[in-house]
Amino acid sequence: KQWYQRRVAITAGEILISSDGQYNFIFGNNQNLRSEISSVPLGTWYHYCYSWSISSQTQRVYINGQLIGSRATPSGRKLGTNGYLVIGNDQDGYGSGMATSYIFGGELYKLNFFSKELSSTEVEEMAKDKC
Repeated sequence: KQWYQRRVAITAGEILISSDGQYNFIFGNNQNLRSEISSVPLGTWYHYCYSWSISSQTQRVYINGQLIGSRATPSGRKLGTNGYLVIGNDQDGYGSGMATSYIFGGELYKLNFFSKELSSTEVEEMAKDKC
């Protein structure tokens, strides 16, 4: 189920992250990490980190402090302004309804947003304090 989405008028799901790893979108480009995330048993707390910056032009996904996937993103692309942030569901359209079939039924702890890309060392340190 979707647990984070950022949508702006110019693009659907500018950033979209699902709890099963199937969706790890940035700018409409998906990185399917379902097989890597499915190794975490259901009902188990784990640390998930999604990282990107315009300078690195690289999307990185970490589970419990370990890099499980990375990919290049479009050069010069920035996050749009005046967007909507949705936590725990998938927005059907810009500023409109929610998809009831995508409701996240879990718990989030220590949800953070940073104005910089974290280093792999910083991600690893944060992962030590899961819950």
